[in-house]
Amino acid sequence: MTLKYISLSGFHSMLKVNRTVIPIASFISGALIVGLSSIYLIILSLLSIVFIYIGAALLNDIFDINIDKISNSKRPFASNKISLEEIITMFFVFSFLGLLLAYNISTILRNSIFLWLMLIEFFFGVFYSIILSKTFITANGTLGITHGVVPFFAATQVMGVQPKAHILVILISLWVILFLTYNLKDLKDMEGDKLTRTTIPIMIGLQNAINANIAFLSVPLFATILLFLSGNISIIGVVIGICSGTVLLLLGFRLKNTNKQSDYSNILNLYRISMAIFIISFAL
Repeated sequence: MTLKYISLSGFHSMLKVNRTVIPIASFISGALIVGLSSIYLIILSLLSIVFIYIGAALLNDIFDINIDKISNSKRPFASNKISLEEIITMFFVFSFLGLLLAYNISTILRNSIFLWLMLIEFFFGVFYSIILSKTFITANGTLGITHGVVPFFAATQVMGVQPKAHILVILISLWVILFLTYNLKDLKDMEGDKLTRTTIPIMIGLQNAINANIAFLSVPLFATILLFLSGNISIIGVVIGICSGTVLLLLGFRLKNTNKQSDYSNILNLYRISMAIFIISFAL
């Protein structure tokens, strides 16, 4: 089996491009907050973040092969549509391109902060696959950093602005929200995760985990109100935040009537879109 036999949807599934919407939204939100000064640098930065993310996702497929054969059997590597050599090659190519772009951006900015942030992104992605994904605490904590904090903070550095108090408040809020709501992904992979991981569904059972996720998905709604009352987001931001936060909560309620893996996948995709809109509301 070789790469050329993978369908377009299979290629998309392998690269997990749809999962990049949250890191992209985090970067855009940070850029909007501090002010857009260079579209060219923003595009280069987003490409760097996306390439490094794709590289990490490919590496994760290698380490998760036994889990994916149970929970995600249609993925190209789990279904033997791509070889180990091919996926390793793509991991190195995407990671190299992402870090090369980061180096170029740091050269343009004449400081190495962006490059160091992308190296943090890269190494967290590597260690996530190796060990940090084993428990929901380390897994969600890592994803909160790589999908939220690092891209958001990187945007402030590209725009040449030092973080102020309200930016730090948003960074902390973003990490907490992602840490809690990323538990949603573990519902779909429960059976496969039993092999090597400790997740909330495994610890307390599926139904209790669904109830817990409903509670977690209510957090963005309340966080929006608190951030508005504390003067950290505008009235436009609070309106969009409440709308997207409400959608997230409704997705939580929808979990109660979900019993197929495909249903969980659809909810996850809607979650990513709604969360991306919610994150951008911080900057409006």
